[in-house]
Amino acid sequence: MKTASSCTVKAVFFLLASVLLPVLGLGQNTYTPYTFITFAGSPGINGSNNGVGSAAHFYNPGGVAVDVSNNVYVADQNNGLIRKITPNGTVTTIAGTFNQVVGLLQDGTNAMARFSHPSGVTVDGTGNLIVADLNNNAIRKIRPSGTNWVTSTLAGTTGRGEVDGTNSAAHFYSPHDVAVDGAGNIFVVDTLSLVFTGLGSTIRKMTPLSTNWIVTTIAGQAGVPGIVDGTNRAALFYDPESVVVDNSGNVFVGDNAAVREITPLGTNWVVTTIAGSVTNYGTLDGTNNEARFNAVRGLKMDKVNGNLYVADLTLIRKVALVGTNWVVTTLAGQPNVRGANDGAGNLAQFNGACSVALDGYGNLYVADFYSSTIRKGFPFAITNQPQTQGATLGTNVTLGVSLYGTGPFLYQWSFGGTPLTGQTNAALPLNSVQRTNSGLYSVAVTGADTNDIVASSNAVLRVLVAPVLQPPQISSDGKLRLRFQDADGGVPFDLNSLEVQWRTSLPAGPDTNWQSLTSGFYLTNGVVEIDNTNMAGLPSGFYRVIEH
Repeated sequence: MKTASSCTVKAVFFLLASVLLPVLGLGQNTYTPYTFITFAGSPGINGSNNGVGSAAHFYNPGGVAVDVSNNVYVADQNNGLIRKITPNGTVTTIAGTFNQVVGLLQDGTNAMARFSHPSGVTVDGTGNLIVADLNNNAIRKIRPSGTNWVTSTLAGTTGRGEVDGTNSAAHFYSPHDVAVDGAGNIFVVDTLSLVFTGLGSTIRKMTPLSTNWIVTTIAGQAGVPGIVDGTNRAALFYDPESVVVDNSGNVFVGDNAAVREITPLGTNWVVTTIAGSVTNYGTLDGTNNEARFNAVRGLKMDKVNGNLYVADLTLIRKVALVGTNWVVTTLAGQPNVRGANDGAGNLAQFNGACSVALDGYGNLYVADFYSSTIRKGFPFAITNQPQTQGATLGTNVTLGVSLYGTGPFLYQWSFGGTPLTGQTNAALPLNSVQRTNSGLYSVAVTGADTNDIVASSNAVLRVLVAPVLQPPQISSDGKLRLRFQDADGGVPFDLNSLEVQWRTSLPAGPDTNWQSLTSGFYLTNGVVEIDNTNMAGLPSGFYRVIEH
């Protein structure tokens, strides 16, 4: 079962408010970097086009989830659609028709179904999708049937409320996210409000009974905001938006700027705050309540090792259980910097990361709400790029990279964009370099289990060959013309790296007071030339060529 969560319109208000509130914990610690790419959608383009990669468009995607075949499902919030992305990036619409009308709830097959701002989505143990239909105040199920998808309503109606009961007799008030446990129970974050935070919300449980669903409230009080840990309704929530459940039945909730745990104890549910502080915002990594979040909008659990992943508006964070503590680190993004850049660690940017999901290879998928894209993060990154360098003709050179992440990794080095045969290790040895070895080198690193590829930056290798000056010549226009080429008869690799200096006499002491010629170099029949117009009336001049 794969679960994830989403954003609502109120995220706009939070981003503005967070600038005005006192913000604590602005520090940022060392990254454990993931490399993020744009998997589907095009930044800043809202639409409902299907297609591959950037040819597909979304309109403020909210929730994301992944099935056992690593297909990604998206609650495309402002389009009112449920979308599917195959592992190769092909986007299709599997349920719904474009709709932003509140209160239009309709079951049916494929496009016959209607949603109103679907927010959270998860995949249950049998491959069904469970959707929190935000503005319809309902929990929906989308069942695969051959090549079709059949939508039905499990609980709730278009009327708002906080009423426990069976099926449509139960009422929700803007359900925001859903999670499913191993027994098929559904947990719902019922947010109470579309816009304003701090109005008090509840965590609901839907228990299957034959063909019915029994809805109960396990924690929190509707309309009573708070940050109180406690048991059942004595616990209070401030602004929860995301929910996941682990293999032991413990429920985790993203409540504003904190992660809270709801532990079953007999027939009771005990709420504790395990990371962050509900109303103290920031981006600080740390342990337990010392850590700070801006907004835990998305929450996902790796059920193999118990780690939590957090979509924190402009950051992607990890909350790892270490002994009895929860340790928060940052995987990607820049604190309070909004953007759409791809890259590793703090080179990546997000613009309202509000949901996160995890596939079977450890890759993360993020719904980037305001960019209207789905981002994909690989659990490895190039931490030390191949370095540009100069090497003297005939010497040995080694280019290399170092990585963060767990292998195995496959390497392929390229020279000038062309793969080098047999160069498939982390290091690239170049022995007795010649002029022909000068150029651009890069390496593509592939996760052997996933076929995900991270490309390095280009490194420039300049093979340095001593330049030889030919005797200066006086041109017909009276200019002193210098001509030179490398000792092996070739043209220097990079003219921009050359500097010609001159002086009227050789120094008797320290080698100082050389002057640079500022006129440009040009090529004549494979020979570099430069003119010195400063020699008029001077008896002699001395020159040298420097390659930087």
